[in-house]
Amino acid sequence: MRESIRPILFVLRESWKVSPRACVFAFLETFAKLLEGLTPLLYGIIVAAVVATDARTALLAGAAAAAVIGTNSLLSIWGTRYRVGLLQAMADRFEARTAQHLASLTTLSHLEDPETLDTVQALRDHGGAVGMGYNSLMNAVRSFIAPATALVVAIGADWRLALVAVAGIPQILITSPTTRIRKRAEEQSAEPSRRLSALMDLTSQRSGASEIRAFGARGFLLRRIGAAARDWTGPELAATRRVSALTLLASLAFYVPAIAVIAWMAHDALAGAVTLAAMTIAVMSLENLQNAARSISMGITTLQNSLRTVNRYLWLTDRVEEDARGHHGTAAPPARLEDGIRLRGVTFTRPGGRSPVIKDVDLDLPAGSTVALVGENGAGKSTLVDLLLGMHDLDAGRIEVDGAPLPQLDPVAWRGRCAGAFQDHARLEYTALESVGVGDLPRAEDPAAVRRAISDASAEDIMHALPRGLATPLGTSWEGGSGLSGGQWQRLAIARGMMRTAPLLRVLDEPTSTLDPATEDALFTRYAEAAGRTGTTGGVTLLVTHRFSTVAAADLVVVLDHGRVLEHGTHAELMARGGRYRELYELQARGYR
Repeated sequence: MRESIRPILFVLRESWKVSPRACVFAFLETFAKLLEGLTPLLYGIIVAAVVATDARTALLAGAAAAAVIGTNSLLSIWGTRYRVGLLQAMADRFEARTAQHLASLTTLSHLEDPETLDTVQALRDHGGAVGMGYNSLMNAVRSFIAPATALVVAIGADWRLALVAVAGIPQILITSPTTRIRKRAEEQSAEPSRRLSALMDLTSQRSGASEIRAFGARGFLLRRIGAAARDWTGPELAATRRVSALTLLASLAFYVPAIAVIAWMAHDALAGAVTLAAMTIAVMSLENLQNAARSISMGITTLQNSLRTVNRYLWLTDRVEEDARGHHGTAAPPARLEDGIRLRGVTFTRPGGRSPVIKDVDLDLPAGSTVALVGENGAGKSTLVDLLLGMHDLDAGRIEVDGAPLPQLDPVAWRGRCAGAFQDHARLEYTALESVGVGDLPRAEDPAAVRRAISDASAEDIMHALPRGLATPLGTSWEGGSGLSGGQWQRLAIARGMMRTAPLLRVLDEPTSTLDPATEDALFTRYAEAAGRTGTTGGVTLLVTHRFSTVAAADLVVVLDHGRVLEHGTHAELMARGGRYRELYELQARGYR
């Protein structure tokens, strides 16, 4: 019951907030359907009056019928106008709110949980149903009002028309199974829809286009797109076939007895046992009664479809509220680090995972230090970075910032004191000023601060190549935009990570993976300078890299292996120890000889 009452109350409340006038006119349009059900009765009176040559009664009934038709038409015009406006306003409102809710979640767990992703995808695929919530509710109310009037009028003319009304019950009874069929189809289509979206992105984005063509993989990709499209539409088509079959059977269950009743009444009318007025009402009520059952079924189905999507939205709002309750830290980060960042027994499993990717990690990152995090692919380096930034909740253990548990800190404030450049960086196709400046929002439009960050990222040559300098739009999505290479995009991402000059934690996660050796060497010189500035406030610089030649100057080198700290110490200490670090270092060094 709560699954229906809560979304109905939500729809009524939010629709009234958006447009009280639209809600009133939509309700009046619904009320007009009560009058529309009287039309067969008025026509019956007109026919009876004409037969009896009662001109006054015929004129009055005709005027009443005209008034009913006119009022209904007028209210339908105004109601439709306002309902359409309300629908669009509600759809826009909740599309924006959905994006805001997803963006407000503290951690990134929702981006890695298939069940959550499927629910969000279903919400996006059917998000318009949230906007149609009030419209669906009014349709449902209307679907009961008009049939009730039609039924009273029909039975008042001849009791046998009640049998016709009973014959419409199967059309109502199929509502529940058809709703379940539709719901199941939506759930089955969510995952293929996400896969299709990802494949379609490959056809419209520059990244990967050369690789696809070089391998002659366009046909392969098209076949995969076709298969994903079939997987996406297949459940919906199958559901449509099943619903159509049920609808056909229900319609036959109505028409067979309805025709029999009309034939019975016609026989009695010819024998003089049924009046012409009653026969007129019966014939005109037949369509109303058939539409009544169908209207109730469609009204309930449409409302349930809409409320199902509203429930998905409410699920998202509940998720946001639950997230806020689970991340209630309000403490401000320290102005500077005195002790550093400490990890004790840190264990983390990814959403849906069976085993931890970070296992019982104990580690001290001293204030003012430069720490190099090394290890093979899959060792857990980037995951550990995410945990330090508060992007995931721990399974066990704790992370402390100068002794304060990380969950006690305001997560937004903590990230406001962090900076970073990441291997999986965003390509922000705005002006160069905006693309770099977003790394420190209070100074996002400060050209001097942006130029300094670009210099720290050794990206001055990119600015020299841009025709309008910092005002140049980046990317080929915009008219007049400048296309950039992968390495150029990465250096601008590094510049974003350099915007904040005194973070408590600066993360450089494989920041040079696409750069040439000369640029990489220049960058590490700048990194050392940035680390020195970070160290003046006690900040920690964390460098994640596969390239062991770049970590020799780090104050501390940490070797991760399958989510565990295998060894740590200075470069000299680890080389002298002759353990895994030395083995990996010499193995990589031989590859460069």
